[in-house]
Amino acid sequence: MVLELCWTGWAAGAFVWLVPFLASCCVIMPSGDGKTTVRVLDEAAFRSLMLWTGSTASALATMKCAPATRRAGIRLAVQVLATNWLLDLLVLVPLMVGDGSHDEHVPDWHSRDELSWASWSAMVPYWFRTIGVNYIAFVAMCVVAGHSAEAAVAQQEKGGKAG
Repeated sequence: MVLELCWTGWAAGAFVWLVPFLASCCVIMPSGDGKTTVRVLDEAAFRSLMLWTGSTASALATMKCAPATRRAGIRLAVQVLATNWLLDLLVLVPLMVGDGSHDEHVPDWHSRDELSWASWSAMVPYWFRTIGVNYIAFVAMCVVAGHSAEAAVAQQEKGGKAG
């Protein structure tokens, strides 16, 4: 028996974060030296995989949460986005620091391969430019779903057909 997840905005956010993260774990392996990682896919294929898994997870979570109004859609979008960013800052950014493969992208690198406040703080702007900003696309559909539901109800109340 499959347990039904309590679909709140926060649970939806965790789901939307977890699906691409688990997919990435299938295509990122430790290198021979154990200090860095190696991707099985090239950059374009990896980004496509993340986009596909994240968008699919976001669509499913949005359907499960079913925002009934534009305001509910905005609230869901904010919760999902905040959850994704928080989980990335707690999990992904430290992994990026420890990996060492992003050193050339981070100015003023203080201690390579060592997680510290300085190395984490130096990685955050790079994470946001390359990954964090992309989550906004995943949550846009939350607002559209809420707006569409609100418009459909308004149309039905007027006696017309929705759609």
